[in-house]
Amino acid sequence: MICVCLGLVTLLATLLPQIRSSVRAEIETPEKGDRPSFFLLDIQPDQLDPLREFLTKNGAKFLRPSALIRGRLVSENGKQTQRQEKLGSFVTREDEQESAFRNRGFNLSYRDGLSSSETLVSGRPFSGAWEAISQKIPEVSVEERFAGRLGWKLGDVLTFDIEGEQVKGQIVNIRSVRWSSFQPNFFVVFQPGVLESFSGVFIGIVDKLEAEKAREITRAMAKEFPNISFIKVDQVLGRIYAVSEQMISALLLTTLWVLLAAALTLYSIARYESYYRMSDMNLLKVVGAGQQTVRRIFVTESLTVSLLSATIGSVCGIGIAYVLMRWGLEGTFAWEPASIFVAIGGVTGWMYVQTLLTARRVWLTKPRELLVA
Repeated sequence: MICVCLGLVTLLATLLPQIRSSVRAEIETPEKGDRPSFFLLDIQPDQLDPLREFLTKNGAKFLRPSALIRGRLVSENGKQTQRQEKLGSFVTREDEQESAFRNRGFNLSYRDGLSSSETLVSGRPFSGAWEAISQKIPEVSVEERFAGRLGWKLGDVLTFDIEGEQVKGQIVNIRSVRWSSFQPNFFVVFQPGVLESFSGVFIGIVDKLEAEKAREITRAMAKEFPNISFIKVDQVLGRIYAVSEQMISALLLTTLWVLLAAALTLYSIARYESYYRMSDMNLLKVVGAGQQTVRRIFVTESLTVSLLSATIGSVCGIGIAYVLMRWGLEGTFAWEPASIFVAIGGVTGWMYVQTLLTARRVWLTKPRELLVA
């Protein structure tokens, strides 16, 4: 019982700091390169070159301009996708979510390959630019989790309605996307040569700038290109970080109450165990063991059990945090060694103190009194 309690206490004391560190690393430290300063929206096609020249003149870099074209999914593998309406029958949350994804409009784009924030999961890269004379179905890349929600797989043929024209595309690869990179990313991407003739807008990013330089560029850009919207990435990250800190702080407060209850429980269990083993200690004293020997046995046993249990609990906490970040939140796991040593040291130290408090009467009692008791 003591081992289980110690393990659970250490698991909780290790788990939350690891998740907090991982979330902070995910928000503050991108995996590849610095995060952009701005995310630009609603860029008209004829503004691409003037905008690039404007930013270059002001010491900034305009990166990854990507077309954004609206379309609606009309069929999958030749089967028409119909809008689903609830008719009073029971509908699960998964069914509602799938219906919403299928019925909504899609933001489509095109590019010749993967960006630095994307990883190929299955399939093959695009074969190049599509040519109408080839009579081949255009190639499509879809995001991994989005494809899983809609049941899409390699080889599926999708048909989209774009400005009244039906455009087909065959899924040739499935990719994972690191959305926290704040780069232009899409669920569905066509190979080049398919969507260029359709009207749409562009989005892009401005490379990392110092705060003062960023303020100057935003003021000038608002006058030069009033239709272009921009999102300050640092402000967005600040809000996300504040919300995550509030959530984690609430969890930490709950955990503190749990740890307090566990500490009182452990004290009661340790007190019971010390009196339960009183006869064993009495036997040691009868055969000649001194007070220091009995005390050393109690302390050594307590430290061994607590250290082993705390280590196992800490390892389990790290494992759970890794699984949650890697597959639950699809983020990067960040190591936080200080919290591990604090958790193990705190649990072991508390067990040492409560051993001295609960077992002191046992090793101070004379054998004759124990026999009478």
